[in-house]
Amino acid sequence: MKKLKVLLIRTALFFLSIYIVHDYIYGDVSQMQYKELIEGGYLNADHTQDEFFDFCARIYGRGLEEKFSHICFWAD
Repeated sequence: MKKLKVLLIRTALFFLSIYIVHDYIYGDVSQMQYKELIEGGYLNADHTQDEFFDFCARIYGRGLEEKFSHICFWAD
């Protein structure tokens, strides 16, 4: 049982470190894409989380996947 706890903690720390490193490296890219979403009129400034996820679900096949796939893939 103790080995399982250690394994789970190490696994959680591993994935947390991946998220932190990704945010450190690509945080500016996400902020720029998010700003472009609002300035480009794709989303309102006061959009809800559901509207954001709906937008991300609709980008594929419309020519927007290259432009906004990063922010939609790493959405919190």
